[in-house]
Amino acid sequence: MDSTSEPRRGLPDIWDFLSQDREGHALANAWGQFNNPTPENPVDAGEFLARVDLRDLPARVWLRYRKPQQVYWDPEGMLRAVLYFGLRGYKHLTQAWRDIHLKKGLAKALGLDAVPPYKTLWHFVKRRLGTEGVHELFTRLVELVVSEGRARGLPIGEVIAVDAMPIETSTRDKRAEFSPHYRVRGYKAHNVVDPAFGIPLDVSVTRLNHHESPELPEAVRRVRALGCPVNEIVADAGYDSVVNFGVVCQEMHARFWTKFAVNSVLDPKGEGEHIWKLYERCWRDEGYMPGASLEQRLEFLYRRGREHEVGAYHRNEMFRSFLSDPVRYEKEYHRRIPIEGDHGYWKQHRNLTKMEGRPMDSIDLRYTIFQMGTLVVALTRLQSGERSGLCKTVGIQ
Repeated sequence: MDSTSEPRRGLPDIWDFLSQDREGHALANAWGQFNNPTPENPVDAGEFLARVDLRDLPARVWLRYRKPQQVYWDPEGMLRAVLYFGLRGYKHLTQAWRDIHLKKGLAKALGLDAVPPYKTLWHFVKRRLGTEGVHELFTRLVELVVSEGRARGLPIGEVIAVDAMPIETSTRDKRAEFSPHYRVRGYKAHNVVDPAFGIPLDVSVTRLNHHESPELPEAVRRVRALGCPVNEIVADAGYDSVVNFGVVCQEMHARFWTKFAVNSVLDPKGEGEHIWKLYERCWRDEGYMPGASLEQRLEFLYRRGREHEVGAYHRNEMFRSFLSDPVRYEKEYHRRIPIEGDHGYWKQHRNLTKMEGRPMDSIDLRYTIFQMGTLVVALTRLQSGERSGLCKTVGIQ
């Protein structure tokens, strides 16, 4: 059965799905007091997801239907089924569909009147949403989590960590690359995470041998656009480039803590004297001001395409900070350690291991849904007043 077949429901009144007070957003009331899942106090995943207020996410799904008056399966229920798939960390959509089919009460908890055919659920994920739609919903979930957290006094997004991890596929998958560094064949997931809360703020998937460093500028720009202040960024040595220092320190006025290689040296093009001379050569250009401060000179040069020199200046400053007090610098840098712990947690407790024989677009889709599951766990806890352990899934079964 296609998701638009048998037009039995018809198009609801527009206020019915745009209002944040609609009945579908009050599902939590049917489950009584919030029971925070722990290994000693497990909670059914359907009951847990029934609590979350998805706000305007269902309305966004409705907009993806060309003929909403012919919709048969409630998009909100279908969306909760997708979030269940991501939360459970299943490798295959069939596993989530089987749970909905076999677990008594799960379909109802997800907001479905009955169990949809597998083909309908597959069509909703792969065609109705697709990679573009899933990324749109992920982005909106990040906004909701950040807004909910900051309303409760949590500084989500002030410090972010950037890192990449391999997603292994079959050794026979010729579409994927083999990496001598990771010693696996597969793709690479680029993650931006708040290390203090474990909340994913941005995700993207590339070829496995694609370098991490060029991914940082657009990733942190996207995160800031979602309402995160981004005052500090921590990343390993793979992100140590003058371009990244320019974007973080000059464009965003944030601090960039990264690992310096043992053979690192100061860049002469980033020294203050060189910056001073570059600026003076532009005395005929519009915007030139005699006696400009160093900050004004850096901004002037950066906006005129001197990203390398300006980035080198900021890198030199951070390198001097490292040389003057390496103990303090290493303490600041090691705030990135939790993101590696998150990678291990996802693999151990969320089943994020090998994804067999799929093209990169499918890996991107699956991985983004996986992280949507992480976000919906955090959003549910925040809406219930919790402030710690936001993304932990141990105890949700």
